[in-house]
Amino acid sequence: MSGEEDTELASKLGMCNREIVRRGALILFCDYVCQNLHDSEHLTWLVVNHIQDLISLSHEPPVQDFVSAVHRNSAASGLFLQAIQSRCESLSAPTTLRKTLQCLEGIHLSQSGAVLTLYVDKLLCTPFRVLARMVDTLACRRVEMLLAANFQSSVAQLPVEELNRVQEHLQSRGLAHR
Repeated sequence: MSGEEDTELASKLGMCNREIVRRGALILFCDYVCQNLHDSEHLTWLVVNHIQDLISLSHEPPVQDFVSAVHRNSAASGLFLQAIQSRCESLSAPTTLRKTLQCLEGIHLSQSGAVLTLYVDKLLCTPFRVLARMVDTLACRRVEMLLAANFQSSVAQLPVEELNRVQEHLQSRGLAHR
C-alpha cells in the first residue's frame, strides 16, 4: 500500500469512528433526557436539532423510550410534530417514511388534528402502496379519535375550514376513496 492509500483509509476509518461515536452519544443522550424529562431545554434541543437522527435511530430502545415519553406530553408531542414538518425534507425514501410513521403513531391525542393534516398534506400521496396503506390506516385512526372526542375538542384540533381544505385536497388528488 502506498502512503496516499494509507492516508485515505485512515481518513475513512476516522469518519466511521466519528459517526459511531455521534450515534452512540445521541442514543445515550436520549436515555439521559428520558430520565430528566423535567429539563425541557435538553428535550427541546434534542427534538429540534436532531429529529432526523431520532427517526433514523428509532429502532434503538433508548430512542424508542424517548419518543414514547415525548408523546405522553402534549406540548412535547406537538414540538416533535413541528420538527418533522419543518426539518424533514426527505420523507420520500421508503425506510425513512416508515420510521417516521412509526414515530408518529403514538403522538399525543391533543395533536390528532395536526398529525392528520401532516398525513394528508405530505405523506398520503406516497407512491409506495404499503406505506400509503399505513398512512391511510393511521389517518383513519386519528379521524376516529377526533370523532370520539367532544365537539369542542375536535373543532379546536381541526377547525372546520381546515377540515374542508383537507377534504378538497383528498378529492383533488383522487385520494378521497381511501
